[in-house]
Amino acid sequence: MPILDDEQFESYLKEFRPLAPAALEIEKQPSKARRPFVLMLWAGACATSLLLAFFWWHRPRPTQPANTPQLARSQSLTIGRANSLLVHAPSLKEAFDDLSFQPRPASQPQGKKSALAVLSKDNFKENIKL
Repeated sequence: MPILDDEQFESYLKEFRPLAPAALEIEKQPSKARRPFVLMLWAGACATSLLLAFFWWHRPRPTQPANTPQLARSQSLTIGRANSLLVHAPSLKEAFDDLSFQPRPASQPQGKKSALAVLSKDNFKENIKL
């Protein structure tokens, strides 16, 4: 570019007028047409999940069968009876409630001893010799 004097350069700049930009042309992307099969598949999956949730929420609660072993008030608690009660109880909380609030038996039958009573009387220090 030739060197112009300052006055010529200034007059050149004063003549400058910006032009309005032309409209930006964007290629339109072809929209992906969804197949009816895919839409039906999604609708079926949603309906199935809603039905499963409904049936799970309104499922019948198991009732306690008549032959469920109950811990009799007069019987002492044994491991077998506790296991049986835990297996057949509708919930763990109810099983523990039934186990924990049973009255203690009045006495042991004649001729029988409680294992806990025998072990509490045994002196292990005298039996063990080093």
